[in-house]
Amino acid sequence: MKAFSNIPLQYDVEELMRFCHLEVFRDRIKEVEAVIEESYRLIDPKAVYKTVKISEVKGNLLVLEGGSVFESKLLFPYRNFFLH
Repeated sequence: MKAFSNIPLQYDVEELMRFCHLEVFRDRIKEVEAVIEESYRLIDPKAVYKTVKISEVKGNLLVLEGGSVFESKLLFPYRNFFLH
């Protein structure tokens, strides 16, 4: 397995306001932005991944080496990409 750290973060303030239903604080946007800036110092994102081979593609299912199955309707249109 491989691990990543020091992953850069950058929020889209408008998207964050919408997604978190913070529109009621629109008149206090500077305070919201200050909290967002503070969060950058508090969050230490990390990611771990392992590379595996795809054994088979069945519709919207990817069968991975070892038998694990990954299902994704989002990947379905790209299934031919995985066959090459």
